[in-house]
Amino acid sequence: MIKPRKALLFSLMILSLLSAVFSIGFRMSAEASPGLITMSLTIGGTQTLDVDTGQVGSSFPDTDLWWSQVTSTERFLVPENGAELANLGIVDFDSVVDCSIYTLSKDPINGSVDNNTIPDGTVLVIKTNIANYAKMRIDIYGYDLNVTIVYQDDGSPIVGEQTYYIKADGSVQPFTSLISTADNITYTFTGNLYGSIVVEKDNIVVDGAGYMLQRNGTGRGIELTDRNNVTIKNMEIEHFQSGIWIQNSSDIDVFRNKIVNNTFGIWIFCSNNTVYGNTITNNSDSGLVIDIYSSNNIVYGNNITYNNRGTWLIMASDNILYHNNFVDNTQQVYVSASGYANIWDDDVEGNYWSDYAGSDLDSGGNGIGDDPYVVDLNNTDRFPLMGPISFFNAGTWDEVTYYAHTITNSTVSDFYFSQNDGLISFNVTGLDSSVGFCRVGIPKDLLYSPDPGDWVVRVNGTVVPFRVQEFETYSFIYFTYSHSTQNVQIFGIEVIPEFPTWALTLLIFMMLTFAIAIHKRRLLKTSIH
Repeated sequence: MIKPRKALLFSLMILSLLSAVFSIGFRMSAEASPGLITMSLTIGGTQTLDVDTGQVGSSFPDTDLWWSQVTSTERFLVPENGAELANLGIVDFDSVVDCSIYTLSKDPINGSVDNNTIPDGTVLVIKTNIANYAKMRIDIYGYDLNVTIVYQDDGSPIVGEQTYYIKADGSVQPFTSLISTADNITYTFTGNLYGSIVVEKDNIVVDGAGYMLQRNGTGRGIELTDRNNVTIKNMEIEHFQSGIWIQNSSDIDVFRNKIVNNTFGIWIFCSNNTVYGNTITNNSDSGLVIDIYSSNNIVYGNNITYNNRGTWLIMASDNILYHNNFVDNTQQVYVSASGYANIWDDDVEGNYWSDYAGSDLDSGGNGIGDDPYVVDLNNTDRFPLMGPISFFNAGTWDEVTYYAHTITNSTVSDFYFSQNDGLISFNVTGLDSSVGFCRVGIPKDLLYSPDPGDWVVRVNGTVVPFRVQEFETYSFIYFTYSHSTQNVQIFGIEVIPEFPTWALTLLIFMMLTFAIAIHKRRLLKTSIH
């Protein structure tokens, strides 16, 4: 049994030992940005460092740096196991953002007392032996090196936050290899970016190519002020105060982005813009804000989910919002001032609301709620959807991409359109033995039956009854089934042609020209004889 005084001494010894251990280990600070890790540590004389794990010690199999002590005064910082270094000298540590612009080497860096190239304040760039990047500042030089390291854990060369400007002349400033353009029209990400983008050029496309734009929870991810005809697409935008900020701009398309974990997802302070096909989720205040006197913005086909407020309308009117999924937002829509009316459907279909309590009993059901969804006295969805809406790419013809959509309480997978068979096929899955329903919207230019009775719907090969609603450009087919996993096939009569109209016209013209030429040649031969 340890007596109280001895127990106190023993505890102090343990604390001292732990302190010694951590003095040659590392300390993680708060992350400057998601993916960026800051470490403050001491590399003792003759010790090695594994940058990827932050371990300092005598030897590690994946060592990146060795603080070699040749003599009491001759010292070298040696990259090991394929790691590379660049000595930037004494520069502003925060200004070092993109490691890809520096020339790295496997050569040792001289840190000898008489010829020291790494005095206090020196900044080095590191590419580790598993191809991750870091920047390191020498805080205190000596037999031991006290250093600060900012490490990127996802292979991106970005080790700090930066505001990038797409300038009116087409250049990207400051230069980064992570935004590429060949024509000063389309700007494409080649990797994850940490920081913000300010667009100062009209008539361009910014394509994230599936990569991420993120920061530390402040600022604006993409800022568009006084801009026209700009498309923002295919990127994930995280950890900003406002993911996308649109002000005094028009004809801005925000398309197929994932906008998550910001304070505000998208903030619109202007008119005549389009937001479609995005996932806007887990934003702590609002997924979408349409600000004072903004109008004629079209918002459709978005998943607006798990935000505090799905959409916040601030004295905004005449905006059109339809075909969106509003799911489990604390408040689906917040209208801060009454008397401003917006449109919540396309005269046929509205939005899906996870808190809609209405039913679909009219004439056996059609996938549209019988009662409207009321936001406030001036904002009503007349045609609320009974299930989430999903869109499926059926193909592209004559430079036009056609989408079919489903409104269903099932999970839809394996969507397929066969031009040869005049067929749309997909699988539906739900809780076994429960009743499933599906409303399918099909563009008439893609697949159509002039006589509604000529449509055929099969579930697992069995023909099932259905209802058809015909509108100017779409056919809507509604049917029910018993859940498990079922295959659905929908057959039509008229199918989009394999060749575009202009190509068929050109082909006919060429054939007629050829036939006329042959005919004239025969007439000429006849007249000669």
